[in-house]
Amino acid sequence: MINYIKGHIKAIHEHQLSVVSSSLNMGFAISVINPLSFSINEEIELYLFMHWNQEQGPSLYGFRTVQERDLFILVNSCNGIGPKMALSILSQTDMSTFVSAIQTHDVKALSQFKGIGEKKAEQLILQLKTKIERFTNQHNVSSVGAARYLKEVSDVLQSLNYSRSEIQQAISYAREQAYESEPAFDHVMRSALSFLSKKM
Repeated sequence: MINYIKGHIKAIHEHQLSVVSSSLNMGFAISVINPLSFSINEEIELYLFMHWNQEQGPSLYGFRTVQERDLFILVNSCNGIGPKMALSILSQTDMSTFVSAIQTHDVKALSQFKGIGEKKAEQLILQLKTKIERFTNQHNVSSVGAARYLKEVSDVLQSLNYSRSEIQQAISYAREQAYESEPAFDHVMRSALSFLSKKM
């Protein structure tokens, strides 16, 4: 089973990256969360999940961290979800927000994701509530502190007319930063704006 790939990005598509392996000199089409957060020629390392479809054959899904992949696998295991919908869900949020929504039985938050209605949100909570706990301690203290400001940062970016895709990418970036101490709102905001300035 293919578990990991290191290489550079040759092309970026709507839902996929074309990645050339550094060691194999072969190209792979890999579906990822927020492809626009990557850059052409960027050197990357991705943890992989391979899904086999009887009619279409194998598909590869790539993640920056083992934790992202493990959460994807868990969501994908739910009845009526599948890998494409699991990837879509995780592209619309960050790990801590999703985990929190499951733990607090927040049907309203989950049902706002594209493709997830109220009934499916309830099914997600029912199937994941006893399995999601291992993801609650995956982030360091500063990252957890940053999470409290993400909604405010998102609102500010929206008022500055950034697109939904840009906001999602910036929020994900700000959430994953290793701040030196418990961050204030302006620290998290600067991280998001720094990411967006590099994409321009």
